[in-house]
Formats: sequence, C-alpha cells, structure tokens
Amino acid sequence: MREGKRLGRELVAGGGAVGVATACTNPVDVVKVRCQLHTMRGHTSFRNTLVTIVTNEGVRGLSGGLAAAVARGVTYGGVRLGMYGPVKPLFGADKEDAGLGSKIAASVFTGATAAAMTNPMDLIKTKGQMQARDPSTGTGQRPSVILGTVLREEGVRGLWKGTVPGATRASILTASQLVTYSEVKAHVLCYLDDGFLAHLCTSMVTGFVATTTTNPVDVIKTRVYAARKAANGEAGILTQVGGIVKNEGLGGFLKGWTASYLRLGPQTAITFLVYEQVRKVVGLDAL
Repeated sequence: MREGKRLGRELVAGGGAVGVATACTNPVDVVKVRCQLHTMRGHTSFRNTLVTIVTNEGVRGLSGGLAAAVARGVTYGGVRLGMYGPVKPLFGADKEDAGLGSKIAASVFTGATAAAMTNPMDLIKTKGQMQARDPSTGTGQRPSVILGTVLREEGVRGLWKGTVPGATRASILTASQLVTYSEVKAHVLCYLDDGFLAHLCTSMVTGFVATTTTNPVDVIKTRVYAARKAANGEAGILTQVGGIVKNEGLGGFLKGWTASYLRLGPQTAITFLVYEQVRKVVGLDAL
C-alpha cells in the first residue's frame, strides 16, 4: 500500500473512532469539567455536579461544547492515533523487538502534535462546556460566539492558551492508551480470541490507566482554560499548580477522577472497539 494512501486510511480510522466515542461521552465530559473547576471540598462529586447542571440548565446543559468536541475529536483523534503507525519507524518502534521506550516516544510525539494543532478547538470545547447556557439570554453558547469572544478579549494568541498542559496531557494520554493497549492485548490474547471480548477487556484496563495518569494534567489544563487571562502559558500553569497545592492539597490533582473515568473508560472502550473495526474495513492491520 502506498504511504500516502495508507496515511489517509490511518487518519480516517483514528478520527472516526475518536469522533464517535467523543459524541457518546460528551455529557460525562461536561460534568468532569465542572467538577474540576470547583475549588471547595464537598462540592465536587459527580452526582452533585450532575444534579446541579440538570436542575439549573436542563438536560441541554449536558450537551455543552458538543459540536466543538466532535470536530476536535475527529481531527485530534485522526492525528493522535492515525499518525502513530506512520511515525513508528522514525523512533524504531516498528521492530518486533522494539522496547517500551521507543513506543512511548512515538506516541508522545503524535499526541503532542495533535494537541498543538487542535488547541483552539479544545479551548472552545471546554469554554462551551463551562458556559453551556448563558443566564442572561437563556441561549446556548455557540462555538462561533465563544471564538469571537476569545479573539476579541485575548487575540489570536488566546486560542493557544493552555497548549503546554494540553500537549502534555495528550502525550500522556496517547502513550498510556496505545502502549497499554498493545501490551495488555498481548497478554489477553493468551486467553481469549482476537475479537470483541478481548478488545473490550483490554480497552477497559487501558481506560483505567489512562485516567489515572492524565487526571492531574487534565485538572491543570481545565483551570488554565478557565482563567480569563494569563501573562503567558507557563505563568498560568505555575499559578494554577501553586493554587491547587496550597488550597486543595495533592488530592486536588485527582479532582474529578470519577467523572474522568466514567468518561474516559467508556470512551477508550468505544474508541478502540470502533478503531479495530474501522481498520479492518479500510484494509489496515489490527492493532
């Protein structure tokens, strides 16, 4: 298969899988973002946040940022997963005896690249989830409105606010998902056939690992996005980290973990279940 054609299929498979998974789990992502924005103990449970959103905003409040989330998922997922196979040779991760280091390096590269490219979409998605409904008008916050507000208040550079924590999270997420999935699947296939059940078991373990490793960075990223203005990305990050440690302790970095797993666990399962099937349809090898 020619490299250009193969790359196209990889991008379609990765983007399609993440897009479907994002659409299915967006309501949980909205609750997760709200949980992470609370700074007072006792007001961050998944259940309490969910009830508050539905009570104050209705069920529509759970659809905040959906359009931006799916658009970002397709592009972000396409690059994050789709580029992994093509770039593996650059890091020596395509060899049969390739170690974890080379696989992690390849996945970190694709994750960081994808996050940097799609940061404006992630910023708009997060703000849309934070402001699902405008109390003054009762109307939903459209991506175009949020985009215009960011450009007007912070300029073009504002669209890349939070790129550092976003890219860091994407790197950790991609590495934890792809590398964990690959390693766990190899063990699972010793007991199960390479089919739906094996993929489901592997992806649920992968989701647990991915949630735990990415949650601290996810909290920081959400807080940076939520800040209306910061001198620069690094200053904003350091300020948020210091504030979390001072006001909430180390446990603050795990704020929203339950909501994160309720989203990332199923999302990881859906992503890899769809990804495996789409790869077969477009003529690519199984993971």
